[in-house]
Amino acid sequence: MPFKLLKYAFLYCLDYFECLLSDKIVLDTNTHIKYFNIKFNLRKNKFRRILVGAEPIFSISNNAVKRRGNGEKIKVGFWGTYIPLHGIEFIIKAADDLKDDKRIIFSLLGRGQTYKKNFELAKSLKLNNLEFYDLIPLNELPHFISKYDIALGIFGKGEKTLCVIPNKIFEAIQMKVPIITSNTPAINELFTHRKNIFLCERADPKSISEGILELVNNKELRMEIADNAFQLYKEKTCLRCITKDLARFFLEI
Repeated sequence: MPFKLLKYAFLYCLDYFECLLSDKIVLDTNTHIKYFNIKFNLRKNKFRRILVGAEPIFSISNNAVKRRGNGEKIKVGFWGTYIPLHGIEFIIKAADDLKDDKRIIFSLLGRGQTYKKNFELAKSLKLNNLEFYDLIPLNELPHFISKYDIALGIFGKGEKTLCVIPNKIFEAIQMKVPIITSNTPAINELFTHRKNIFLCERADPKSISEGILELVNNKELRMEIADNAFQLYKEKTCLRCITKDLARFFLEI
């Protein structure tokens, strides 16, 4: 048996028995729960959705809100660890689509699994509208994000993209930065297109670039999405809300 197949079988069995032996299982979305329920044939009432949320360090900055969209450039930013879930190659190809629009600057912050491949892709495309930044300490990240006019979510083509709402989504809405991400069942559990998020097709550079361009051209829409997402944060995804959900879950056990 090839090593990769053996590794997959081992990890599958590990996940299965961990779930089977658990009294209760916490997952981050109902879509993820459905996936586990089908994958391992486990009863649905064993699971509970608890949103991931974001750390309190990601907080609103009034100066950043006033600055966004007031300069000559619109900064479109990503931060993360370059895992396949993020779909960085599709962001880079979207940047290539928009390379002639001098208003737009793409900023990619982080390092990780697919960094080298994607850096080489950007280099081969000779993009002058794309900036790469190294990893920075967590306490400096909110300051960096506050400079973004538009935040980038996840665009990967794998199954996991369909199932999760990643930290970066919650971090962006806490900081009142409008975000564009893939249209997935998990995202639609909580968000509404053009109300508190902007959705595009996953793994589709053209859809990403068209969405970004619409947001660039419509400051009112950007601000409306940011305001509504921040209201959603206060009502459903803040630390107090998530803690209450988790406390109720533990009381049921």
